Amino acid sequence: MTIFIDSRTQRKYDSLKGPPILLNDEGLESISRTMYKLNYYNKGDPILIVSPTPVFGFELAEKLQKYLASKSNVYKWDLETWALNKKGFIHFLRFLITTLSPSRCIFLSGDVHYGFSVRATFELTQKTYGREKDLTATSTSLTNMIQLTSSALKTTSLSKEVIINEFLGRLSQLFSSRNSVLIGWNNNNISEKSQKIKQYKGSRIDHILNKLKHSFDFTKKQQQQQKTSQLPDWVESRSIIQPSGFNIPSLVVTDNNIGLVTIDHDKHEIYEISHSLLVLKRSNVKIHKAVL
Repeated sequence: MTIFIDSRTQRKYDSLKGPPILLNDEGLESISRTMYKLNYYNKGDPILIVSPTPVFGFELAEKLQKYLASKSNVYKWDLETWALNKKGFIHFLRFLITTLSPSRCIFLSGDVHYGFSVRATFELTQKTYGREKDLTATSTSLTNMIQLTSSALKTTSLSKEVIINEFLGRLSQLFSSRNSVLIGWNNNNISEKSQKIKQYKGSRIDHILNKLKHSFDFTKKQQQQQKTSQLPDWVESRSIIQPSGFNIPSLVVTDNNIGLVTIDHDKHEIYEISHSLLVLKRSNVKIHKAVL
């Protein structure tokens, strides 16, 4: 099943100065109605989603956009990334889990003028308090999400290559991390931590919190909230995959490229997904490949 998202005309602005929610409630409802009409009753089937901009973007570039926009305005710097409006971003991921419930979700995107590959997970916590106010928790998760981005065939300039690839792509290799975790509560308290983490099977909340509990600098309000609720309401994590084909490693491909996606599967299971970014260099084709 393939879903095409209209994030251009179905977006919503909750602030004139902030980034938009890229898919409003009407857009989500439209997806639900369409899936029902197409007899999508077998929740657990894999879904392919085509989104103009990456749902899971290259964070270092998005944070640079956010900083530049804070010094001018959101329109000048094209501030239309999913994750920068956390409310809309988490609402969309919650919709995927609770309404569509796919076993695997593959996002295909462009529009950002560089290519990359990301593996991501999202988990919702369902908290229950007993008679003695003891907290127990179960979780609903979408652990197999993959973001594949290729852009674009003929728009890359020298300045973009220098800023995105030579500066951000390689700088993140040296001083940042390929992995990041975002945890939050429904009252909009959010904490971020970028560091190397292990990929766990099944429920990952306890593992993530145990790994990060001494790493977060929680505000006093968040510390109090942890005492009362102990677990966040949701956890989102992502890992950017380093592609092959670089003499000096980089996490993104900024040369003009076209993406080739290969899915190795049978009727019941996907075994391997490869994302090849094809770059024409002096009449020769260079391939940057990531295997997920």
